Amino acid sequence: MTASGKDFLKVIGILYIVVSAWSFFSHLLGDLTMGAVLFLLPSYRIYMGFIGVKYCNILEKAHKLRRYAIADLVLCGINFLLGSIFISPFYVLDHLPTLSYPILYLIGASKNITAYNTREPEVEIPSSEE
Repeated sequence: MTASGKDFLKVIGILYIVVSAWSFFSHLLGDLTMGAVLFLLPSYRIYMGFIGVKYCNILEKAHKLRRYAIADLVLCGINFLLGSIFISPFYVLDHLPTLSYPILYLIGASKNITAYNTREPEVEIPSSEE
């Protein structure tokens, strides 16, 4: 059975890698005052991108990918909350498109979970030993 969420995971995984690498290096070259906090989310998203591309067609890894997407949604919510408090009340509106990545990643993982749950079980043929 093919993974129905394969395209979602592959495209979003590549976007995660490109956009997060850009964010990581812009923080590296720009503002080093916040230290590790600025590198946590882009580093995690780069990892998610590689895992999404690598496991997009492996149905058995769908639950793992869904957990990563949920964790990224939580991190995104924390980022929005802290940005709204410490930076600007309009921080959420400015960074709202970044919320679409974990949502689409979650959709792709959920499609793979559905495909995994509806697959036909593999039948093992007993070997004839005489």
